[in-house]
Amino acid sequence: MVISQGKDTIAFKIKFGEKIIGATDDNAPVEYDYSAVTSIKETNRYYLLGLKYNLYLVVQKDVKGKTENVDFVQYILEKNPKLKKKKVENVMNKKKSNIICLCLFALLFVFHLIMYFV
Repeated sequence: MVISQGKDTIAFKIKFGEKIIGATDDNAPVEYDYSAVTSIKETNRYYLLGLKYNLYLVVQKDVKGKTENVDFVQYILEKNPKLKKKKVENVMNKKKSNIICLCLFALLFVFHLIMYFV
């Protein structure tokens, strides 16, 4: 994954082995046990591995590596048996529903203001 905010680009690399290891070129690696993964979410281009405190590891779907014939979700589920009871949440269409809810709340707010001043 590449992170950039108008400055120099930072490449964050995630490796999956005995543990999940994430690191940038400049910093020391951070290790996570597979048991630390509390949820798996899926978008069009990424898998989001949920951790405690609403932290997520973002894994790009189309990255090829040594395990290109392995189903990524199945691999994570095998490493963390507690996740097998949970579903992989598909969050691709949540943006549309959030916009619809926002519009409804805005209409209710305007209606409330009109009723208040009438």
